[in-house]
Amino acid sequence: MSLDRSHNNKENLDIDICKYKSQIMQSMQEGNKLSSGEARKAFSLYLSYILRKISHPNADPGCCDLIMKFLQHSSCSLRTPFLFTLPCNKLSDKDRAAITAKQLSDFLHLYNRETDLYEDTVDRPRTVPHKLFQKFLATASEQDLDDVLILQTRLYKCAHSFLGRSGFAGNLRGANLLGFLPHITSRVYSNAAATEQCRCNNSINR
Repeated sequence: MSLDRSHNNKENLDIDICKYKSQIMQSMQEGNKLSSGEARKAFSLYLSYILRKISHPNADPGCCDLIMKFLQHSSCSLRTPFLFTLPCNKLSDKDRAAITAKQLSDFLHLYNRETDLYEDTVDRPRTVPHKLFQKFLATASEQDLDDVLILQTRLYKCAHSFLGRSGFAGNLRGANLLGFLPHITSRVYSNAAATEQCRCNNSINR
């Protein structure tokens, strides 16, 4: 009986996760977007998942390289100065991963502290309902967060809501946020082609 109950609870949780994600993405397709506070919390949780990956003894060197490139470019997105030190190429993959994980942890600490300034207590016009977002965030997987943040980035051609001034995206190709991060943070808005300019101040009509 207890095993059946546990199985049913897991099924119900999976249904809830799918429902919340689907509702958020539908709301975004209808012209609403994540507020800066919501987007930053989603991105923070996403980076926490990535941090766990690269902290693993057998961390993927490719994943670590993407995070190193992201951290190199993203320091200007923080109000508090963040100095990134590129690990020496002579180090082993394990040591480079450990250094990268430590620096990502330091970045997250500063990022989360600044995110507290964006606290949402009421729903704002044309944003995803706060209560729905909270339910989604409480159960979201890395892939769920990836999908939602990629959708917002694609719809508005920028990641300004969670990466500030370093978050110009333009026309992205592919489907993985981690792979996009170095590209997003290395772009400069003033150098963007007119056809690629962000739409974060415009409504999206679907």
